[in-house]
Amino acid sequence: MGYGKPPEQRMKMDPGTRGTFAQGPLNQEVKPDGWLKTMELKLTNILDLPLTVLGIGKAGWAVGATESARRTAAMKALQLIHTSIEGYPDYPDFVDPYTLEELAFRPEDALRVLKNFDGCCIEKYDRLSNGFVMYARARDKARSPYKLTNNGVQVITEDEMP
Repeated sequence: MGYGKPPEQRMKMDPGTRGTFAQGPLNQEVKPDGWLKTMELKLTNILDLPLTVLGIGKAGWAVGATESARRTAAMKALQLIHTSIEGYPDYPDFVDPYTLEELAFRPEDALRVLKNFDGCCIEKYDRLSNGFVMYARARDKARSPYKLTNNGVQVITEDEMP
């Protein structure tokens, strides 16, 4: 058979070739876990809830890692926007918060950038006399606020958010 073409002629497969397609490891007997692994799993299941409440269980680490990844992604997206804005001879007077059309992003690239922000959009853009300021929030639970200026990305407090 050729890629993307129908089969040219039909033939029966000989038993030797058919045997090469057999899934030997999947047909083997599954051995039960040893007593040490069984005890470890039971102990982990019992302690999982109290450790998660303290933030040191399996679920606690996963949530923290996800939140950190979302904050980092928002900062990277703002750096990408900053690179795009700095590529123009003058800063735009207006930037559409949902499409970033004025920054010449392709629609699929703009969507990929905006997915990193809460509400899939930037909060605010202002053109200043000697630069610009843009505000956005990350998609984490705290909706962490960020400010982008012609100097770069900054983490800000809730009080600094417009």
